Amino acid sequence: MGNSMTAQEIISLVASEAGLTVDEMLSKSNAPRYSWPRQVAMYLVMRRGRIIIFGRDCSYVPAEAAKAFHRDSSTVRYGETKVQEQIDTDAAVKISIQALAQRCAAKISDKPTEKNGGKRER
Repeated sequence: MGNSMTAQEIISLVASEAGLTVDEMLSKSNAPRYSWPRQVAMYLVMRRGRIIIFGRDCSYVPAEAAKAFHRDSSTVRYGETKVQEQIDTDAAVKISIQALAQRCAAKISDKPTEKNGGKRER
């Protein structure tokens, strides 16, 4: 799965960027310190994450993403929508999310792939 990131990898990256542990970010707390990074991770999972289903690389759907966040699919959709609304209205948020998305892309390009003998893509 060299050209994609799992939900867990995205969650871990966002938690690290927010100065949180994965457990803190996935906690039930609705405090902005935890909920905003969690919503950002939901957005990135839904926009960037991929899963393998029957040998095919597919985008996450809310029900699958919800399992990674220990939430229901409506919560994932809400988080994704909330982040998109902030991106649409706040240039600083847009820049911040784009930077995180670029870090995701950089992680993907650093992953070894099966087709290139386990070497990193470049």
